[in-house]
Amino acid sequence: MTPKRKVVKKETERTPVQSSVAGSSIVSEGEETPAQKSQVDNQLMSYMKVLLEEEVELYFWDVQNEDFRNDGIVTARITQQTNANFVYWLLASNDKGTILAHRVQSDMNQRFSHKMLSLTWNHLGEDFSQSSWLFRFHSQEDFAKAAQTFTQCLWETLHQLPWGKIKVDIINIAKTVSDSKNLARRAEICFEC
Repeated sequence: MTPKRKVVKKETERTPVQSSVAGSSIVSEGEETPAQKSQVDNQLMSYMKVLLEEEVELYFWDVQNEDFRNDGIVTARITQQTNANFVYWLLASNDKGTILAHRVQSDMNQRFSHKMLSLTWNHLGEDFSQSSWLFRFHSQEDFAKAAQTFTQCLWETLHQLPWGKIKVDIINIAKTVSDSKNLARRAEICFEC
């Protein structure tokens, strides 16, 4: 197993972290978190099934500096909400608790960078403020698993159908389209005769 990279965190002002679960909170590396934080984490995770969990670098887009600010190494999770159908979350946590909880939605405008091994997305807060985030993965394998899992979750969210069921439907549609093309070709040949 390869050792995990150490990331030097830039000294910056504390920034509100948008969370669709518990509202906005301010996170700072050296700050003590309230006792309620672990209760919120426990309550949040009690309704979640973890689909992917990886150690990643977390970056936040700093509008003023027009650059991504490194917020350190976190545990990134893609989770499925167990008490709702087709509801998925991107979560980030550190040793102090959950610092980011964004619901997977079509308006995230996500981008995968195979070169940088990263997932970038936008988040629209409850107050309609927009923020941009980035998970940078440590290996091609971790990145590929995350891209596949995220894609499936987003697809299920959009179509409200399980990924496994859709594969069969897509195959059937592909067969139907293929058969239709063959019928059209046969008809063209007959008309040419």
